Amino acid sequence: LNPGLDASTCSNAASGRNLSVTAGSVAATSYNITNIDADPGLVPDAGNATAGNGQSSNAISGDIFSNPTTGSLTVVYDIVPVSAVGCGGDMVQVTLTVYPGPVLDPNLDATVCSEEAGGIVLDIAAGSIAVANYNITNINVANGLVAYIGNATAGNGKPANEIESDKFTNTSSTAKTVVYDIVPVGITGCEGDMVQVTLTVNPEPVIDPGLNTTTCSDVAGGIILDVASGSVAAAGYNIT
Repeated sequence: LNPGLDASTCSNAASGRNLSVTAGSVAATSYNITNIDADPGLVPDAGNATAGNGQSSNAISGDIFSNPTTGSLTVVYDIVPVSAVGCGGDMVQVTLTVYPGPVLDPNLDATVCSEEAGGIVLDIAAGSIAVANYNITNINVANGLVAYIGNATAGNGKPANEIESDKFTNTSSTAKTVVYDIVPVGITGCEGDMVQVTLTVNPEPVIDPGLNTTTCSDVAGGIILDVASGSVAAAGYNIT
């Protein structure tokens, strides 16, 4: 068996490793997998290879393991190559190293007023491995919201403050949401699970434009502040 088959992959990504023999060896027509030893903490995919004889060269190439820990874990395969005449070669151990992906902080949702910056700074959860950057795979803006020019766009390799300054005008009379699909990327290049970060944008009250009045000297103005028809309610008024 080729002694250079050890490989590394990310959590939830296929190993991509095809079995082969070393240069100058007789050809192998199949492979016997005599044992598979996965570190505790690894979660194998349901379709992963199992121990058994007469397996093909791509028997372990599709193997996927989830690594929910904060460190790399390994899977060791005991492989015996078998020639066309049925002769088995020496057993060689093939090691697959599975790196974890970072975990996005699940508490990044925020609520702001219309035309205020969202203030969301992307971050990872406590105990997560370090993050290098973030992929924004989608931004879903609800009808009734108007995005400011210069707001974040979907793309890879974004910094933590990519969406911090995003502003939206809420032209409706109800709260509207912006949903960002965020994938954290670790320093090993491994991606974590996608998490949706929601920014809720509350509408601003609109003062009634028909409050102007005329009165006589020494007579009360009689103006009662109010909001326009269809506006959200006002809790109070600032006289600036």
